[in-house]
Amino acid sequence: MRRIVMLLTVLVLLMAACAPGGTPTSTGPGDIPAANLTASPTFSPQEAQGTLDAAVQATVMAILVETQRADSTLQAGEAINTAIAATVTAITQQTAVMQTVTAVAQASQPSATFTLPPSITPAATFTATPVPSPTRAPDLGIVTTVAPPPCTIRQDWPVYTVMAGDTLASVAARTGGMAVDDLARASCLPDASRIEVGQQIRVPRLPAYITSFTTSTGAVEAVSLAVREGYVNVSWVVGDRPAGTNLVFEQVMPSGTVYNVELPRDVNVVSSSGSGNLAPILPRGDATQIRLRMRLVTSDNRTLDSRELSVPVVNPPQAGSFTVSEPGRCFDSPYRPGFNLTVGWHGYVASYLPFKGLPVTSGPGFGGDVLGLLASGTRFVVTDGPFCFNTSLPVASSTSNWRQWKVRVENSNLEGWVIEYAQNAGRVRLNIGAAQQTTVYTGAACYQSPFPPARGLAVGGQARALMALTLWVAPGPDAAFTNIDMPANATMTLLEGPYCYRVEPSYPAATPGYREWRVRIDSTGQEGWTYEYGTDAAYLEALGGSPTGPQIVTFTASPASLIPGQNLTVSWDVRGANNVSITWRHNLIQQASQPINGDGSLLPLTGQITFDPPDQVGVLTLSLNVPGALTQYLEVPITCQYAWQTTSSLLLNVCPTGDPQPVQAAYQPFENGFMLWQNATVWAFYTGSSQGWFANDTWAGEEITFGQTPPEGRTQPVRGFGKLWVTSEAIRQSLGWATAPEQAYTMQLQSATMPGGGIAYAVTLPDGRRMALRVIIPGITWDQPR
Repeated sequence: MRRIVMLLTVLVLLMAACAPGGTPTSTGPGDIPAANLTASPTFSPQEAQGTLDAAVQATVMAILVETQRADSTLQAGEAINTAIAATVTAITQQTAVMQTVTAVAQASQPSATFTLPPSITPAATFTATPVPSPTRAPDLGIVTTVAPPPCTIRQDWPVYTVMAGDTLASVAARTGGMAVDDLARASCLPDASRIEVGQQIRVPRLPAYITSFTTSTGAVEAVSLAVREGYVNVSWVVGDRPAGTNLVFEQVMPSGTVYNVELPRDVNVVSSSGSGNLAPILPRGDATQIRLRMRLVTSDNRTLDSRELSVPVVNPPQAGSFTVSEPGRCFDSPYRPGFNLTVGWHGYVASYLPFKGLPVTSGPGFGGDVLGLLASGTRFVVTDGPFCFNTSLPVASSTSNWRQWKVRVENSNLEGWVIEYAQNAGRVRLNIGAAQQTTVYTGAACYQSPFPPARGLAVGGQARALMALTLWVAPGPDAAFTNIDMPANATMTLLEGPYCYRVEPSYPAATPGYREWRVRIDSTGQEGWTYEYGTDAAYLEALGGSPTGPQIVTFTASPASLIPGQNLTVSWDVRGANNVSITWRHNLIQQASQPINGDGSLLPLTGQITFDPPDQVGVLTLSLNVPGALTQYLEVPITCQYAWQTTSSLLLNVCPTGDPQPVQAAYQPFENGFMLWQNATVWAFYTGSSQGWFANDTWAGEEITFGQTPPEGRTQPVRGFGKLWVTSEAIRQSLGWATAPEQAYTMQLQSATMPGGGIAYAVTLPDGRRMALRVIIPGITWDQPR
């Protein structure tokens, strides 16, 4: 501002120099001021005009500096200091005076008196609009421009995230069919021809992908839902589905909580059309319907579209529709025997649950909310129970009774009620212990600690039931069964056993274990398995007398566990029979039992055989059979000599050929996945799917070109990655552009040949993560790196 004041002072002095002998006079308020201007004979009009022009330009520049303008113009409507505005106005007025002074000087008149026009009141703001004047003012270099109106984003429209392959025209067509310019204006886009993946824009409505989501299930029974046997069949169709998306199926509870209700499946990515069963959860007791939802989601779980449907819940529990038994009766008929659950002990969710998780409710029976779902293997401590229920509601399944416990989940604040079992062959069961809940023993081991001493029971002998028991018919001890009621004091013949089980949890207080026998009830001739004793009482009593019939003295295998390629030696000693047979079966090979001696001929009562079991990880079950009398089982685990460097279901039941080995490899990340190169093979992994691709690296040094320019921040792959990416449209559309150049690194690699064909791998990535994959022509199945 000091600079402007100095310039204004100079301007005033210059104007005064135009009239060296003049004295301004005033005749009074309201009169027009006048000035006597005397033209010097040596004063040139050109000099006067030049001096004034220079002062004007200097003043304008001072204005621009004061207002911190970088250019040499002032915009229309721009506010500046009041004093500066007044000065510019005065300059404009003095321009007309100067023109008159110039004319007088040219006429060489010695002196003249002129009357100045009325002064104009200075304004607080200066605009480039010229003050009306009969005389044209000089050009001050001030340019008038009109600013465009401000753009406002449509906040009332939903947000759409741009995906690979989108253009503004395609988005407009799928979100309401509006003009591209209008869609660009709604998001204030500077360039309607350019949008980028991940960019968020406003659209009148989100695009519709799900064409239909329907059900063929008219209603579902309340009790079926309570015991997790109520299923809802749904069908769906999805059109114009973006790459890298998946479908999820959920249940929305009345409280707003959402649970995934999909049944387990082999393929992670759901097809765009199909049908299947969902396993909903019973809502609160007063709920009359279940609400199911299907969502189309991206790899980061963003919802692109969703649909809902409702299914009625019929036969809700009414007074008298089911009974609650007191804890002491929850192990009597019609309920199955206990499985060592009791208050204060630990348990876990069985690994063979047929659905997503075991519901935890806020109350037993039909009451309360669902608090959460327990996955297979979840550990807990029992805090209350049992409560048992017997329903008279008509249901499609055979389920009619169940037992519940209150549990507190380990490492969690979740506590509530869970169902121990539904009577239909143990579809849901909670067991004490860790992933392997018990160890099976036979023969003399069943009378050593922690098992009680022998109590006079033996194969061929007689026994009596000390209380009402349940006899279960099954192919082997502790297997899936069908219940048969056995009343107290029922007599029976012991046919096979004993088999004993000891819980081996990672807790200090382990249960003492229990023994089982296969028996035949004398009064009915029914055969099955039952307990000799439980945790706190004996169930069977020996009736005395010497055992009759065959007896298995020993039945052993060496070594106790195998690695693939090892031979197994089996030894046996049987008394009171003529001959025996021995068979084997692998739990992972879908075939009937095979004779251990090849031709299946009968074997002597005492002997030893060495044979070559299958080279497959799992459990080998041996069966010693005394024809028409009894059978004894022996299990031999087959384990790997070397351990995989990562855990994955893709690596189960197959052993690596050795420890991880370092190999040269290359890695390149893409928008929707990544590529690997190793040993002249290119692998491509798309993050929206568990499926991938592989191909031989056929790049021979030629230039790899593609007809499109990568977006900003993206790059085109080259070399072997580039050739596969350019030549395969499916891979290119799925992966998108590369996000960084390829990177050479040392991979830690393990491999194994699959029994059914193909190769299993465990590999490392440059960042240290490990992943598992199976390469089977023509594709790859893989797990996400971890």
